[in-house]
Amino acid sequence: MKNNLLLSGAFCALTFFASCSDDDIPAIEYKEQGFVKGQITGTASDDATAINESFSYSKYNPGYFDGPYASNYVVNDNGTIDINIVRQDVQGGGGVYINLLLDGPGDTSPAYEVELTYIKESDKILYFSTESDSDNESDVTNFSFDATSGRVKGEFSIEGSDNSTNNDATVTGSFDVVVKQVIQ
Repeated sequence: MKNNLLLSGAFCALTFFASCSDDDIPAIEYKEQGFVKGQITGTASDDATAINESFSYSKYNPGYFDGPYASNYVVNDNGTIDINIVRQDVQGGGGVYINLLLDGPGDTSPAYEVELTYIKESDKILYFSTESDSDNESDVTNFSFDATSGRVKGEFSIEGSDNSTNNDATVTGSFDVVVKQVIQ
């Protein structure tokens, strides 16, 4: 009886997987527009390997309008503007998320949050992640936003040891992207 149940389960699984084709689920179509690019310097968690890496992310998934993968802006009822920028390295992994909260269209010093993940694979895998939080010094400068076109530009920096290496590291970068407004 146990063997029959195992064989039945295996047959059902085989039938399920055999009936699947590569075309059942459409591929995610990433678009390329604008960039978030910069430089990471520091020391890896082994305390010996120097990190001096550049990054450039320009791809995004236009199908997300909400959540951590959204790249858009919303004008809130109180007049504030919430901007989300997401750009990724689709093949190699890694990416950046920037959230900016403006008091209004002319605000040039918004509240912000920046999260960066960098992955580089060669004979070893370098993984680095950091974010702008109270344990790291960070800044967004030279910021501009054009609500008519959706163009967002600026520079950012994150410095400190609250990152995946637990060693001092510096990330400097710039962004220049166009985000679309979500109408609610």
